[in-house]
Order: sequence, then structure tokens, then C-alpha cells
Amino acid sequence: MAAARGRTLIAGLPLPSDEPKDLWFQLWQASGTPVFMPANIKHQVLRALDGDGAGLADQILTAVGDMSAEQRGAAAAVIGRHLAGYADHEGAWLGERWLRDAETNAWQLVHAERNRPTCESRSAFRDGLVGIRRFGDDGVVRGHSTSSQSPYISALCILMR
Repeated sequence: MAAARGRTLIAGLPLPSDEPKDLWFQLWQASGTPVFMPANIKHQVLRALDGDGAGLADQILTAVGDMSAEQRGAAAAVIGRHLAGYADHEGAWLGERWLRDAETNAWQLVHAERNRPTCESRSAFRDGLVGIRRFGDDGVVRGHSTSSQSPYISALCILMR
């Protein structure tokens, strides 16, 4: 689902053109990162269209994460100018929403790709949850078998204190 959302976000922007200062050129200038240049992003966009959006997500996450607040504002303004016809909102506001959505979507895809659960990890997580009985007054889990405790359960116990 995250890969499809990423493709939709990119597809909502104008296609690259022969015009010397099209959206993509302006975005490169505003953001300070060449990641957004069509020649640099083309391969990952094509892979995303084939269903593998992890590379594109990583590029977007890196590019947006490396922008200063000033660059992010300038990039949002550029994107917003090209999205302004979609809604009755100011262009920079729309551009900021697009950047935020692209960044969140990229994070979800990269996170899912890097933390793909296995049958064993799902089973250990389920068994660990079933094994939790109660917390004592001191915040320590009581009645839990430590033999099947997984890193998931350790983290869960810390979060639930």
C-alpha cells in the first residue's frame, strides 16, 4: 500500500519536460538536492512502477531529511505552485502537505522493508503477549515465562511501565 501511495504522489506532479526550468529543475534548485532531477530519480521511479518502491522511498526520505527548513519551505512552494489547481488552498500549504505525505510514506515503506517480520518473530511476539499475566506494584511483570521472552516483549514491557 505504501508503494502505491508513493507512486500516486510522484504521478501527481507534472512530467519532466524539455523546458529548461520545469518543476523538476525548480525543485532541484529549491531543495538543494539533485535527487529530484529526472535523470537521478528515473530508475527508482520505474522500479516503483513495477512494484518495488523501497529504493525510491529511500531516496525521497534522504532528500527530504537533508533539507534545511529554508530549503524545505522553498521546495514546498515549488510543489505547491504545481498543485494549486487541485484544491482551494495556498500553494505553499499544499506543497508542505505533499512533502510531509511523501516523507511519511517513504518512512513507512523503508521501515516495512527493513523490519519485515518472519513467522518465527510473529510467533514469538504472540507467545510473549499471551504469556504476560500482570504487573506487580513495582512495575515488574509477574507470571511471565522468560524462556520464550523475545526482544519485542522486553520493549513492550518497558513501554507499558
